Amino acid sequence: ETLVIYDRMAPDAIQYVVAEHADPVVCMTTRGRGAVSAAVLGSTANDVLRDVACPVIIAGPNLAADSWIPGPIVVGLDGVQAAGRLLGAASTFAATLNVPLWMVQVMPPQGAPDGHGAGVETTYLEQQARPMRSAGLAVGWDVLHGADAATEILEFARSHEARLVGVATRARTGMGGMVRGSVARSLLHTATMPVLITHVGD
Repeated sequence: ETLVIYDRMAPDAIQYVVAEHADPVVCMTTRGRGAVSAAVLGSTANDVLRDVACPVIIAGPNLAADSWIPGPIVVGLDGVQAAGRLLGAASTFAATLNVPLWMVQVMPPQGAPDGHGAGVETTYLEQQARPMRSAGLAVGWDVLHGADAATEILEFARSHEARLVGVATRARTGMGGMVRGSVARSLLHTATMPVLITHVGD
């Protein structure tokens, strides 16, 4: 279905269409870069991420030419609250495309004072994977260690030839409406595959 809307700006038009559909997913591209480093998204993407509650998939400026080929999906998790909506969307895509879903959690470097035990780390991911595996989905998980979550998630995604990477963000707006979730922002400007973003607490 193609819908042409003449009387609204792009962000408002997208919000209008989202409100008219059940369980929508917004897919869009952005080439946005701003004067305040490369962290600022294009204005339309900014507004959509700020205002819609549904999952949003964004193809960033470094999208690879072969990113349309179906492949594994990698999601970065940082807590139980963030898992529900993100895993719901990612698992639906994985089941529809018949591709594996990988969950990763980034912890402080091994030996850091605030690091957790391996058992605690693994238990959390196992709990998230169990219902999806029971439903027949191919699910794997791994605990990564590093100082920069976006870098670790992206390196894992590349090593597993992922075609979609997903994160949840607690932050909607910041300076001038800029999305301030640092992991999501970094992925959008470095990932060669589309990025799935969901909001926590909507």
